[in-house]
Amino acid sequence: MFRNLTIARKLAGSFALLAVIVIALALVSIDRLATVNATASAMATRSLPATRMLGQIDAGFADYRRLLAGHILFADEAAMGRYERDIAGLNDRLDKIFIAYEPLIASGEERRMFAAVTDGLKRYRGEGDRVMELSRPGRKDEALAYTTGPAAKIYAEARKALDEMLEHSLAAARTAAEQGDAVYSASRWGLIAAGMVATLLTTLFAVSLRAAIS
Repeated sequence: MFRNLTIARKLAGSFALLAVIVIALALVSIDRLATVNATASAMATRSLPATRMLGQIDAGFADYRRLLAGHILFADEAAMGRYERDIAGLNDRLDKIFIAYEPLIASGEERRMFAAVTDGLKRYRGEGDRVMELSRPGRKDEALAYTTGPAAKIYAEARKALDEMLEHSLAAARTAAEQGDAVYSASRWGLIAAGMVATLLTTLFAVSLRAAIS
């Protein structure tokens, strides 16, 4: 059938096929790039900020405990006052981090873990208030015993919930990175294969066209 066509139609058909192949390659490239961009965007706007904020919360937990220990250690009113102000400032910063983190929650499981962390911090703050109530009038031994007893248990529970959430966030970031790598690899080989097919078809049409003209 191709041999029966005029040279003009053969040329037109060849160029039309090339145009279709080029357009198809462009569309596939755009689709793959969009997928890679979506993966990168998810990492930049959710996974990485979430992991960073959880790290800040983790540091905040440790700072809270350190400040409580400092409050117990010093009997001077001015020193205890500084520790209380530092604790209040830390609480404000943690509250802001929690508020900023909540829109990043992407699943029911993550929301459950987030609730466990916020509840743990709330309970530990309550224990911290109790410790300072004992420490402020000089009941340091009682404050220390409370810190290493009931407060320590609640701190451990809150840290366990936070560690679980941190691991979940890191796993999500790793999964997103692996998906991005897989999409990139598949896209690269797909485009290479499509380019080879396009080259082969172009060569076949060129040979056929030359034979027809000759």
